[in-house]
Amino acid sequence: MDATVKTPQAIATVLSVEGQGFARNPSGGMRALKAGDVLLEGDTIVTMPGGQVQLAFLDGQLLNVLPNETFKLGAEVSTTTRPSVGEVALAATDVERVIQALERGGDIDAELDPTAAGLEGGNNNAGNSFVRLLRIAEGVDPLSFQLDRAQGDTFEVPQNEILVAPVNPVVTIGVPTTPPTTPPTISVSSPSIAEGAQAVFTVSLSNPSTTAVVFTPVLANGTAILGTDTAAAGSLQVSTDGGATWNAVVGNVSIAAGSTSVQLRLATTNDTIAESSENLTLSANVVGGGTSNASANGTATITDNDSAPTISSVSSNSAIEASAIVHTVTLTNASSIATTFSLGLADVSATGGGTDYTSTLTNAAFSNGVTIAAGVITVPAGVTSFTVS
Repeated sequence: MDATVKTPQAIATVLSVEGQGFARNPSGGMRALKAGDVLLEGDTIVTMPGGQVQLAFLDGQLLNVLPNETFKLGAEVSTTTRPSVGEVALAATDVERVIQALERGGDIDAELDPTAAGLEGGNNNAGNSFVRLLRIAEGVDPLSFQLDRAQGDTFEVPQNEILVAPVNPVVTIGVPTTPPTTPPTISVSSPSIAEGAQAVFTVSLSNPSTTAVVFTPVLANGTAILGTDTAAAGSLQVSTDGGATWNAVVGNVSIAAGSTSVQLRLATTNDTIAESSENLTLSANVVGGGTSNASANGTATITDNDSAPTISSVSSNSAIEASAIVHTVTLTNASSIATTFSLGLADVSATGGGTDYTSTLTNAAFSNGVTIAAGVITVPAGVTSFTVS
């Protein structure tokens, strides 16, 4: 009986090796790969972490075996087993069956054999007799395969099938895809501070941007007046390092690519006026870089640190009989609203009731807009002293 020894045929050549890559022969022997090595049918390519091997097949196709990949070179990837036109063509009788079914309005499914997915489907070639997928022989764009496998698994081309790519494609196994970038949303914080402190606004992006986001900061009065309750609007400052350093804002402000925030600050005025909380706004109007919203606003609230005014002193004075005595009343501080106080006269050595002086103040004269009614005086907002005579 004649015995024929089959010599493994050359299938591919190593173009380049990055890191460590090995070839394992059918007997289990391993050899390190280098550029120019010829790979035979039955060899298995094994790459280590960080290693990558690029192969060139005899027909010019390229294959990248990425880190931690295993790829077996079976006969199926040889150019000598490329399918013929007859193998991939449909039989004329199969096409005619479908045309006739469509013309009579029949159910095309009734003309087909059960699919290969079930236990009864298919024939010897595991497909139905109408359309039988022997091999894929159409040209496609450069291929990219993402394989879900445990480390160390072997990727093998199925028997009786061959993947035919266009001339000189690069077949890449396991290349990760880059998710689409979501445009960030810009926002402005709303700080609350005591008067005299810095109003610090944080302008933030919901996620980093691949390009710088540029915006125009705009300050606006609320109940607080810029330049009175705060420093002038032109003294606005910006920090790009979390408040370590500050620089004057000149024109637009940028949030650098990859960053998510900058800070802006404006000094507030520490006055002595008792008043309710005041506010002002900062708007960030986007002019470059692209965000999901065109602008955002933040409101700073300035809380008062002054108590309501009280009467700190009443001056002493003297006058000749039958003439008016003038007293000066001084308050501790001004108020942003009118305040009221009780005011009355009391005997010391002089006797009231018309003996030495008139006890009622209804005919008394007050300065600075102060008025009296039923023994209660009303001091207008902003007044810190007045006279009564």
